[in-house]
Amino acid sequence: MPAWQALGHCQRMLIECAAVLLQPSACRRLPAGWSGSEATFPKMIDWLVRQCGATQTECRHACYRLLELFVPLVPAAGGMRCLPPAALCAS
Repeated sequence: MPAWQALGHCQRMLIECAAVLLQPSACRRLPAGWSGSEATFPKMIDWLVRQCGATQTECRHACYRLLELFVPLVPAAGGMRCLPPAALCAS
């Protein structure tokens, strides 16, 4: 399976499971390099915002696209307009 298909599948799964991923779970594994003690959708949004400062153009653009898809799924976020401007410009 090509990488773009695998990423597309992961993206679809995250969108479908967003409601479950909003709550912490003791049986959920933390991704490698993840800061914090829980793997939740809001923590993933924080991680994606930090990755938007990556020097690799493709990585940065992929993070922008994922944020546009995922932020509306987090009720507390209220969409991209509710993110603080400093978070969008952080490097």
